[in-house]
Amino acid sequence: MIYNQILITIAIPYYNGINQIRLILDELFSKNTNEYEILIIDDYSNFSDSNVLKDLVYNEYANGNLRYIYNEQNLGMDLNFEKCVKESLGLYTWFFGQDDYVSKENLYYCISQINYFKPDIVFANYSVNRTWNYNSTYIFNKNLETICSVGAKEFLLTNNGNVPSFLPSLIIKKINWPKSEYTSKFYGTHFIQLAIFIYNIGLNKKWLYIGKPLAIGVIPSTGWQNSLTNRMKYYKGFIECLDKLEKLNNSDINRIVKQQKDKSFIQHIMLSFESKLDNQNYFLISLSNAIIFPYRNRYITKIIMYTPSLLLLPLQYIRKIYYKLK
Repeated sequence: MIYNQILITIAIPYYNGINQIRLILDELFSKNTNEYEILIIDDYSNFSDSNVLKDLVYNEYANGNLRYIYNEQNLGMDLNFEKCVKESLGLYTWFFGQDDYVSKENLYYCISQINYFKPDIVFANYSVNRTWNYNSTYIFNKNLETICSVGAKEFLLTNNGNVPSFLPSLIIKKINWPKSEYTSKFYGTHFIQLAIFIYNIGLNKKWLYIGKPLAIGVIPSTGWQNSLTNRMKYYKGFIECLDKLEKLNNSDINRIVKQQKDKSFIQHIMLSFESKLDNQNYFLISLSNAIIFPYRNRYITKIIMYTPSLLLLPLQYIRKIYYKLK
């Protein structure tokens, strides 16, 4: 590859995902392109998993646009995301989970849009399904237009109030990733990449919303979304990320933070119901007491906590429908 001509780094922060990652590698691996590279940073996976991946990298996917870096200790999600940006050779970094997918056709469409608009940050629409056959079940954002602008107000209108919390919905120009003195505020939230995106909006950087769904996210039956513990962890990290952004006292950032905290109300209720019905008192106490959560969220959790479970049983069907529609 001619490194100084790379436009996009497909960055995959990797951990124990050998059964999922081959699909995107088979699609995007190339021996004759210098428009994009694939970068895998293995965050200290277990010995057998890393050895299988190394064998693929240095044999089946050798001498092409794939680079592999192995961390000698586990950095955790946020630090590994940051390392992906620092180690990338592309002008832009496009994050992907090890079980996410994008077709080569959609990648080149994305490249064409970036070359045309030359944005600082990109929110790429996407689709999601709950099986491994990669047939989309729904599109995340209903707005299929492509719009380029600056500022939070139009951004929220364009994206129906959504932000790129799904990893492959976010593309960022490498030079717009701040130094560690700033990014370290968001270590441990699991949403450092979202924090940097919103931070750039607060600086009036040019954003691009690509309405055509590009990446596909998969929610397998064994995925973290089916674990109450993991959903609670990521929800709490998301709100903690917003809370830290709010402390920056930037009007554009606060506009986005307020809307996201307002939108969190339904999710907070659903997690409260689930915690109550599963007798997970620890989660209920966390949801009702942690000051990072908006007051009304905590208040509704306290009501649910002291309501007899028998009265809440019919509501579990509403909860299941909610997650099915999500």
